[in-house]
Amino acid sequence: MVSIFLICAALLAPQGDPPFRIVDVPQPKDVVLEVGGILVRGDALFVCTRRGEVWRIDDAAGAAPRYSRFAEGLQEPLGLLDDEDKTSILVAQRGELSRMRDRDADGRMDVLETLASGWPLSGNYHEYCFGPARAPDGSYWLTLNKPFGDEPFGVADWRGFAIRCTTDGRFEPVCAGLRSPAGVATSPWGVERTPARAGAP
Repeated sequence: MVSIFLICAALLAPQGDPPFRIVDVPQPKDVVLEVGGILVRGDALFVCTRRGEVWRIDDAAGAAPRYSRFAEGLQEPLGLLDDEDKTSILVAQRGELSRMRDRDADGRMDVLETLASGWPLSGNYHEYCFGPARAPDGSYWLTLNKPFGDEPFGVADWRGFAIRCTTDGRFEPVCAGLRSPAGVATSPWGVERTPARAGAP
């Protein structure tokens, strides 16, 4: 899978340009990242951590990256997405899809808004929520990991599903049978499915 991806990336890159570049980003000794999501916004990186924080990293590719804590107190955030207007950031938390805003432009989140929630949690450690990915219709997709262990933990509805969060805050279980779906994405061109060829069954 990795080899195929690298070959495809190399074929799609402009001739002579590398498909991607690996950059080591030094981290401060007093910061434990355990990164679960990365968002590139201009020259800055936003990274969310399993410990409930979101860090902004300026000059990440430079010799002395600058770290500032954008948010804290989240529940295992495992995915970030820029809102369409670039004024807020969406984050996948264990029990909800949230929007983070910095209204006073001081570099810290001051508003946390719930966009969708309601999928059950048993309290099991493995009930991770990954995403979000934006669909062409404006809805968002998340994936919900299956829990492990004996009851009372480990039994909850809609685990192992990909779910669609509608613009009015509802969620719809869509795709079942996933064991540990650690992420979801949409294609760059926004195609949800490949149409059948003319004459094909």
